[in-house]
Amino acid sequence: MCAFNLWKTEVFRHGVFLPVLLSGCNADYQPVVPESTNTNTVVWQTTYAYPIVDTDQNRCYDSETGVEIRCTGAGYDADYQGNQPSYTTSSDGRTVLDNVTGLRWTQSTDVNRSGSVDEADLLSQSAAVHYCQTLRLGGYRWRLPNVKEAYSLMLFSGKDASTALGTEPTGLTPFLAPEFDRAFGVRAGERWMDVPYATGTLYVSTTMHGDATLFGVNYLTGRINGYPAERTKFYVRCVTGNTLYGQNSFFDNGNGTITDQATGLMWAQNDHSSRDWDHAIEICESATTAEHTDWRLPNVKELQSLVDYTRSPDTDGDAAIDVLFHSTGILNEAGLPDCRTGDITGLPPRMWISKIVARAEPISRLAEP
Repeated sequence: MCAFNLWKTEVFRHGVFLPVLLSGCNADYQPVVPESTNTNTVVWQTTYAYPIVDTDQNRCYDSETGVEIRCTGAGYDADYQGNQPSYTTSSDGRTVLDNVTGLRWTQSTDVNRSGSVDEADLLSQSAAVHYCQTLRLGGYRWRLPNVKEAYSLMLFSGKDASTALGTEPTGLTPFLAPEFDRAFGVRAGERWMDVPYATGTLYVSTTMHGDATLFGVNYLTGRINGYPAERTKFYVRCVTGNTLYGQNSFFDNGNGTITDQATGLMWAQNDHSSRDWDHAIEICESATTAEHTDWRLPNVKELQSLVDYTRSPDTDGDAAIDVLFHSTGILNEAGLPDCRTGDITGLPPRMWISKIVARAEPISRLAEP
C-alpha cells in the first residue's frame, strides 16, 4: 500500500520555477512519524540507491532583515526535515560511514600520514585518482568520489568563510561533520579558505582559456567550483561503497511530474515564473500541480541531485538536466535567447532554493538564496 504524499518541493529559476515532490508511493519507502509536534518532520527508512542527506539547517531567518524567525509554516529549508546526517567512525578512527548514503569515507585529508595536513598532501587530479585506487585501508576498494558523492557530505549548518575577516582560520564552522578532519589553504599566496577537494567529475566542455575543468568541492565555503584540472592541486578524501550513488533514474508519470526512482523525489516537468525568493516559496506552498497540495521549495542538495554532469550548455545547447524536463532559458545581455547560467553548473538560470547561509563575519549577513 502506498503512503500518502508527505513531501513536495518546487525548484525555481530566475523568472521560472520547477516543482518537486517527494512521494511516499513506493513499496521501499516506509514512513516513520517521530514523536514531534512538527508535522513536517518525517523519518524515512528507504532502500533507495541515492538518498539525499538533509542540509542540517535548523534555523530560519527573515529574507529582508536577517532576523531569526520561527520555522513552522515558513516554507524554508529548516521547516522540513529529511534524512538527518548520521555518521559512524570506525574503531581505528580512520574511516567514517555515512549511515544515510551507505558511503564510507577516509576520515583524514593527511594522505601522506605525516601527522598534519599541509602542502605535501595536495595532489593533482590524476594523482588523486591514483591515490584512491591504490589505497589499502580496511580491506575496502577505494575510489575518488564523483561530485554528487562529495556534495552529499556538505552540511549547511556551516558558515560561509569566503567573506570572513582575519588571517587565521579560527572560529570557523565548516560545511562538514565534525567526524572528519579539517584542511585550510596552506600555500604561499593562497587564502586559507582555498580548500578544493578533488572529485572524479570533469566538465564535458572547457572554461577560461580552453582549460579542461574539474568540479571540486569546498567544505569551507559550501560551494562546488570549477578548477583547471591540469593546473590545480587538490585535497583528497576517498570513498567506497554504494557505487550507484549519484545516478538518477527518472520516470515520466504522464501527469506533468517526473519521479526520480533513485532518490524518491518527484519533480514537476514544466517550469513557471516567479518574482523573487519569497514569492517562489509562496507559490510552492500553495501549488496544486498534479492535484497535490503539499509542495515546497527544495533545499540545495535536492536541487543539485538534478544536475546531469554529462551535459552542458556548450555541448548540448541546453541546461545540464535530463531532457524529460522542460527548461526555460533567459535573454542574455544582447537580448538573445540563452540557456547559459553564467557558470558551469549547467542548471537553468538562477534556480531558487530554500536555504539561507550564514557568513563568517563579525556582523552576520544573508547569502543570496
